[in-house]
Amino acid sequence: MKLVVATVLLAAMALGAKVAIERVAPEEVASASTRITTPRRAEAEVGMVQSVRFTGPGLRAAFLHDVVATREGEPLRPGLVESDRLHILDAMLARGHLDAKVGVPHVSWAEDGTAHVDFPVEAGSVYVVRSVRVDGKLLRRHRGLADVPILEAGDDAVDERIEASAQLLRDWLEQRRLRARVTVKIEVERYGKLIDVVYRID
Repeated sequence: MKLVVATVLLAAMALGAKVAIERVAPEEVASASTRITTPRRAEAEVGMVQSVRFTGPGLRAAFLHDVVATREGEPLRPGLVESDRLHILDAMLARGHLDAKVGVPHVSWAEDGTAHVDFPVEAGSVYVVRSVRVDGKLLRRHRGLADVPILEAGDDAVDERIEASAQLLRDWLEQRRLRARVTVKIEVERYGKLIDVVYRID
């Protein structure tokens, strides 16, 4: 009788242990034969920008990625895309592409709901400086003003360099305590892709 009871108790304990193991252990137990897999990349969020491109004949547009506010991995905002179009045009003009045109941005949608934004850009030729001149009443008394600008004929018509020469003229005047206003006038010759720059000191 005691043997039967002991057998029943052992069976019950074994069953209880099995149930406990099944509750604690995961459904799949790692072993030497378990295949290791790399977790899948998280699905892209719907409405997010997947790519931003700038397309056009002969376009070298690496710098444009820093000009636009539409960025990969961020939500698509139509209003921002339109303002980016104007920023692109300003950037092209500032680099001497005075005939640049930026078309209507094209947004295409992938099956996963993400957006691909394409800005069509016609860069056109880079204009070149044909002449640089300093003009104004002060020039009669201060001939050195004519030699201040760093902009020279043959340079690309880049805003940064044109403005740098204007600032050098202002600094020159300030150092000598001469009160005058420096303005810049640009004359464009579109047929030859040339500009004439006049620094006026009044």
